[in-house]
Amino acid sequence: MILGYTESMPSLLIPTLTALSGGWLFRDYKRRRLQSPEDRYMAMYGHKDWGSNNMDMRVHFDTTVDAEVKKAWLTRLEARLQVEDSMLSEIAEMDGDGLVFRRVATTVDDLLKPRQGVWFDLSTPGLIHIIWNHLQVDGVGLWRELREVYDENPPLIPYRSVAAPPPILPELMGIPQMAKQATIRGSLYKDIDIEQGVEQHFTMWDGSVIRSLKDKCSAELGKTAPFNLVTAALVAERIFQRHPETKKINLGLTVYFPFLESRNKYGVQVRTVKRDNVQGLVRQLMKKQSGPVATWGAAAAQGYALNRVPNKWFMNLMSYFRKQIDVLIANVPVGQVPVTVGGQLVQVSCHTRELSLPYYVLLMGTRGEVHTSMTTRYKQEPYVRMMALPDLT
Repeated sequence: MILGYTESMPSLLIPTLTALSGGWLFRDYKRRRLQSPEDRYMAMYGHKDWGSNNMDMRVHFDTTVDAEVKKAWLTRLEARLQVEDSMLSEIAEMDGDGLVFRRVATTVDDLLKPRQGVWFDLSTPGLIHIIWNHLQVDGVGLWRELREVYDENPPLIPYRSVAAPPPILPELMGIPQMAKQATIRGSLYKDIDIEQGVEQHFTMWDGSVIRSLKDKCSAELGKTAPFNLVTAALVAERIFQRHPETKKINLGLTVYFPFLESRNKYGVQVRTVKRDNVQGLVRQLMKKQSGPVATWGAAAAQGYALNRVPNKWFMNLMSYFRKQIDVLIANVPVGQVPVTVGGQLVQVSCHTRELSLPYYVLLMGTRGEVHTSMTTRYKQEPYVRMMALPDLT
């Protein structure tokens, strides 16, 4: 006989165990719901090879003002190091099977040589080369860290805290979208030559031309076309020109979630578009646009599911989801006026060193211009000018 056992115990035990398991699951969900699987994905690479997640941001300017620009840059780096929570004082260290970030006493000289943290190469005239790692921070986070190193530039979008959405309901709303996205496959992977490495290209887009297109599309649709969807349509139009045989492509549009308890505070919306002109592509994207709650819900549901998967399956699943996307498009709103350092105009490019996707496009925008960077696994000749704005007249 088991002490305390009665014949009625099974009928009591089942709901009790159900309640306990349900309670555990809810606590686990609350603990993980604001964690990004991107942090885990990059950490699994970065533990073995920190440099595999390195990114290159380059500030370009006229060589005749090299000394002036770099003097202003170094002076402001010194000022940023005095800020208690500055990321510039942070380095990564191995800790067992993981990585730990900690703040250490840091000088400007420390920032001018390779380290497992943000550092700067100023050795080339007319260039400030910023080396940063996605394990440590995403593009928006890097800009927020460095925006005071550039000249003052009122933000296009205020950097303010946003409360996390309420639990459960957004995820339930997002499950249909997540399930639908799970069946999508990319169109541009079959011809990639992994051995050739990546190509990097950069161009400047005229903001006034894009705003004119935005106004035209808004008038046709009878509602405001978001600027980021217009630029995404422009990117898609350029990709279709490069791949004339392709009938549809999948765009991965990054969405910034400031409330995430992660270093990478973004999710990705996957949107399939068919070949069309720019206005038609804007219309397609507008029709597929989700509300903010559903957008977060789909990202949160997928993120929680991925974070519950053991390591041996996690990487395969992440690779599966990566191959849904033909073109990953990230937007970083920089400021309201042209980007300058020490009163001198600069251009800012940003590229990834490794790429598991066919295309990655980063758009850093002001009211007057968009600094447009592309990294790709596809050779671009004779399409080297492919990222130039098409004729929109």
